[in-house]
Amino acid sequence: MKEIHLNTILKILKVDFKKFISIVIGLNIILIGYSFIMPQTYSSELTIMPPKSSSGGGGLSSFLQNLGGGALSLGGIGEDDQSKLFADVLKSRNVSQKIISELQLDTLDFFKELSDLALNAEVSRILETKVEKSGIIKLNCNFSTTYFANQEEIEFVKKLVKEITNSFAKSLDEILKEKNNSSAKQSRLYIDGEINKYRIKLDSISAELQNFQEEHKILEIEEQTKAVVTQAIEIGTQLIEYENELNLAMIQMNPNSNQVQVLRNQVEMIKKQAKRIQEGGLNDDGFSLPLSKVPELARRFTEIYRDREIIEKVLLYLETQKHQEMIQEEKDVPVIEILDYAYEPEIRSSPKRSLMLLIGTIIFAIVAFIYIIISAYYKGRL
Repeated sequence: MKEIHLNTILKILKVDFKKFISIVIGLNIILIGYSFIMPQTYSSELTIMPPKSSSGGGGLSSFLQNLGGGALSLGGIGEDDQSKLFADVLKSRNVSQKIISELQLDTLDFFKELSDLALNAEVSRILETKVEKSGIIKLNCNFSTTYFANQEEIEFVKKLVKEITNSFAKSLDEILKEKNNSSAKQSRLYIDGEINKYRIKLDSISAELQNFQEEHKILEIEEQTKAVVTQAIEIGTQLIEYENELNLAMIQMNPNSNQVQVLRNQVEMIKKQAKRIQEGGLNDDGFSLPLSKVPELARRFTEIYRDREIIEKVLLYLETQKHQEMIQEEKDVPVIEILDYAYEPEIRSSPKRSLMLLIGTIIFAIVAFIYIIISAYYKGRL
């Protein structure tokens, strides 16, 4: 087999240079011509601010943390995770279905032949999402015209791609609000059930406290105990004074004298009063407490009173939470914040004719070179 020298190839290219140029230019003309009839793709971008992290200022988890001294941690997900979650939700069929319904995409010629499942997949394919390190979410939608698109179709596609991009953000916001409201409704129903249970408990404990107070004649146990102790101190002081007077009188006078007898009677009367205080007080109103039973009564009263106070505080908290969940269930404020809305593109994203021409020229030059060499070989010029 004969060796092919570089000089021979260069001579052939020199002879067939016009043919080489003609092939490259001809193929480039066909490529540029194709670029005018091929589908024109337009893009629109929308930017969403990073989701706000939940502070956890309220809710049952916060309440449990307070009761547990902060040992229980039920925190939410971070901003980065929320941004990624939002990006994943944007690709869901639920979002696609909302966009299809809102923009009536199933009535457009572009999608008429597609089934519902294929249409949902096509809408999801239009979207590209990117989550920045800062948590910002970027939505980019690409939509193409058909072959041989006229100016009217191009303008329609420009408008449609903007509407689809904005609709993605709107649908995401609606779905998040629906989920939040649904979650708030479930929480409210749960709290309603808890409120009813605690109200039954409160009624039972209140009745128990009332029966205990009526049975033992207790209105305010601390005040009643203080009154009984004060009486006991006064009577005890009087008893000591009269016993001292009696002892002095018995030393100084005849033990059978009238004055000694009077003092003796007074001492006995004060002793009886002291005994009555130990058994239930001096008054006959029924509200004086026996000192011997004060510790037990105070302990039992404190236990029942404490249980009632705890349930009342829990009920107050649950009522507050119920109102918060009702507000969340009914409120209609945006969940996401849009930094930059989608725009109507002025220029197409593809095809890029200058880039096509550059790459095409390189490829066509290689093709033309190979064609000329092979042609020369078969013609015996090599």
